[in-house]
Amino acid sequence: MKYDLNCSIEVHSTLKGHTENYSEVIPIVFKQSILSRFLIRIFGDHKANSPKSFPKIVSYFNYLRREKPDYIVVRDVSRYFSLLAAICSRILGIRLIIYSQIIVNQEYSKFRLFSINLVNMLFKSIWISPLEGYVNKEYKIPEKLKFVPFVIPQKKVELLNKERNDVLRLLTIGKFVKRKNLLLLLEAITKLSAKGYKLNLTIIGEVSNEAHKEYYEKVVLFIKERGIDHLTKILVNVSHELMDNYYQASDLFILPATNEPASISVLESIANGVPAICSNDCGTRFYIREGYNGFIFDDNNIDSLIRVLEKYVVSESTIDYKENCLSTYQDLLSSEAFKDILCKEIQKINT
Repeated sequence: MKYDLNCSIEVHSTLKGHTENYSEVIPIVFKQSILSRFLIRIFGDHKANSPKSFPKIVSYFNYLRREKPDYIVVRDVSRYFSLLAAICSRILGIRLIIYSQIIVNQEYSKFRLFSINLVNMLFKSIWISPLEGYVNKEYKIPEKLKFVPFVIPQKKVELLNKERNDVLRLLTIGKFVKRKNLLLLLEAITKLSAKGYKLNLTIIGEVSNEAHKEYYEKVVLFIKERGIDHLTKILVNVSHELMDNYYQASDLFILPATNEPASISVLESIANGVPAICSNDCGTRFYIREGYNGFIFDDNNIDSLIRVLEKYVVSESTIDYKENCLSTYQDLLSSEAFKDILCKEIQKINT
């Protein structure tokens, strides 16, 4: 069944980031309230997304009452702005959808199971997450917690011939921070090159503060010390609009990062027909099927990373991986797949 999602969307925030892509939607920025600033001054708020920030309570309530939206979607009710919007939705009788990046299919403690069910009961909401997990009939899952996938924009992707390039072209993308594990990947490249594999690596990273610059310099020094300058290329602060070109110029995408909640770059790679490798600690690993559209290695384990890279190298054709990635995109990551799954869940809260 197909659904029509013709609608207008507003995004509300108390701040506007500098690295986000606002080409599709420009957020409405509400001025932070005096009460919010007072609470932050007393209790602190050191996270980048400022979870304790919220607008004037009465003004925001009146705005929602005047605009009368059909649905309110909030990002995790532990954030003060989200909690305010959720309370307003309950008072005004507006249907609520809670979004977070919780793994849907997993083992829940009794307390966590109770907490999620209680929140959905109090706000008459459904809770959605783009991280499905691995289905297990023994798991007891919160009643109204549902999987709704990410949606990733896609440009035209060309299917190339089955002939493999003489040199394996690897790509990794991320900020220059320790958690991204670039040194682990570079060590793996060094060892694979010593084994006689022909490959090169393009690193695209963000350098926007002193911490980034410090780690960037550490990466450059590591490359020189290992003598792999000829195998690596570093590009800094590349525009998001150009990323598809770099994906499609690569044979394989690698995300060596640890403690990665939900990497979008893994999904962008698949959308561009490029198989992806990430660790078993990455939230978006559930979009990868081993040997079909990518591989998963053991977190922080260089031997495991080398093994999965070698698995790809010995495969005879790259075209199958590309076709499988594009199939995954249509089934899970396209706007059509997103609309179909989301509308089914919206229908449930309407009945």
